[in-house]
Amino acid sequence: MADDPLLPLSPRQVAALAAASASASAAWRPRANSDRLPRVPEQVLVALVGILRQEDEADRSAGHARKRVLIRSAMTGAFGAPGLLPTEVVGLVEQARAGVAATLARAPERTNEEIAADLLIGWALLDDAEQATTITRGEGERSLLDALVVRGGQTLRGYVPAKWTPWSTLRLLWRARQLPGLRERFSARGLRSRGLRAIPVFGAVPAAMGARREMVDFQRRLDAHHRAIGV
Repeated sequence: MADDPLLPLSPRQVAALAAASASASAAWRPRANSDRLPRVPEQVLVALVGILRQEDEADRSAGHARKRVLIRSAMTGAFGAPGLLPTEVVGLVEQARAGVAATLARAPERTNEEIAADLLIGWALLDDAEQATTITRGEGERSLLDALVVRGGQTLRGYVPAKWTPWSTLRLLWRARQLPGLRERFSARGLRSRGLRAIPVFGAVPAAMGARREMVDFQRRLDAHHRAIGV
């Protein structure tokens, strides 16, 4: 996919994540007379955690993640067509990378599903740890998207991509944070930073600064979650 190389992942990692997206999408079979949404996002997130978990310790360090997110955001801001290359997807992967590193440093025995649940809490998409873990394990009746519809409203249904790819899936997770039911959880400054994306030259520095601010906020929420659950 033309946009996937912009993800801060190696070609091998992108291919593995694409395979997970395709597998999760193919496995979803909507039931007749059911309005339930697919479980693709949480399955892709669990796969991403597994991919990042296999990285070297240096690659997973928070310092490297901050450096990569600044460089990638500046590149997409400087060279991307307006609105075409949203830096928030790059930032989401870097936050996941930093979150995996932080969780493994605290509790290396946590499973990929549990770490994925930690990320959902750190992103403030969900606020109940038990619910998040149930969803990432594929248990229960509701998918992550079903839970987000309950929290953020039916607008989310319009965000569901026609084709599931690593990029479209991760972008959906990020866009879900802007749903009316979740938006008040973020500062006006943070919301504005997500609007400064892919503006040639002039958007490079603001996009990078906004991405760094989002990383810091995410790490604080994740740390608070870990303390709350005793990790």
